[in-house]
Amino acid sequence: MYNTIQIKYKMIFTRYLYLQDEVKIALMTSLLNKSNASIFWAYELYYSGFENELFGLLWKIYYAFYYTLNPAFQQYFIKKH
Repeated sequence: MYNTIQIKYKMIFTRYLYLQDEVKIALMTSLLNKSNASIFWAYELYYSGFENELFGLLWKIYYAFYYTLNPAFQQYFIKKH
């Protein structure tokens, strides 16, 4: 009778019960604002067991916002990863 749209969204929480997607957004905005809070958000992802997601996000942020002004950082980041 009625057409309904069902959206299935799996909510993933971090160790301190933040939504994982919101932590990623907070990390990106804090990095762009040069805020020390970026350390907290990076640790929140890392210590919640999302190490691969963290480094994937950091690579995306680097290539999207920082690569053109600092291409030499790529080698340093590879060593640290």
